[in-house]
Amino acid sequence: MEFALVAPFIILMILGMIYGGIMFIDYFNYNNQARTIAREISVATPDDRDKIIGKYEDYAGQAGIYNVTIKIDYDNEEEPDDVIVNINFGRGDERALFFFMPQNFTIKYRMKLENTTDSSSDTI
Repeated sequence: MEFALVAPFIILMILGMIYGGIMFIDYFNYNNQARTIAREISVATPDDRDKIIGKYEDYAGQAGIYNVTIKIDYDNEEEPDDVIVNINFGRGDERALFFFMPQNFTIKYRMKLENTTDSSSDTI
């Protein structure tokens, strides 16, 4: 009798821990992806940066209950020193079941641009 009263709460806790673990893994995977994108852009030549940004900028995916979008920008458009990668997680109101999860959050990664000169002008 007592188990019948407690079992639903225990099952919900176990399922919540499993789902939380999956979201935790997704968060770290996207965090690693933001670092990888920033690194790829920072070591690229200025001519190749726009191609790399175009490759990732249109990404829109799903991570659990969140819709994921990627936004890449520079700290200063005229003379950029840093690349900034923002990965935004947002969910709509239709997922009200997960009220304990944050509605929106962002992973922001900033990296210094290493190659600021055009490789065609380099001489040996």
